[in-house]
Amino acid sequence: MGAAANYLKQINYSAYELLTTVPVRFHRQQKEFISIVDSPMLRFDGDKFMVRYSYFTLAPFKMPFERMEAWYAAYDQFARIVRTPEHQYRTLLQPGDVLLYENHRMMHGRTGFTGGRWLRGIYYEPK
Repeated sequence: MGAAANYLKQINYSAYELLTTVPVRFHRQQKEFISIVDSPMLRFDGDKFMVRYSYFTLAPFKMPFERMEAWYAAYDQFARIVRTPEHQYRTLLQPGDVLLYENHRMMHGRTGFTGGRWLRGIYYEPK
């Protein structure tokens, strides 16, 4: 997703700046797990890139009202970019395949499918 963020930077620097500087709240709570993080959606730390793009964990955040329209326009533009084929990698998993990815460096999803599936997700947080 670093490529998509860099593309946004090239075509709309003000949108890129909003998504890399304005902290927003991400809140996820499960039965035995809670995570609350305030962070910009996109972060570069040297050559390391991190994306937080999860509509179901995006919580209300504090921002002056007059900046919200511009922030949401930037968010929408980034969403459109990551949905283009040139910013995606698609693969068809077969039974027995294992897929590992760094959750903050790669956005993930799936297209439609038929039949059953079994998926196991895990979280690992290095100390």
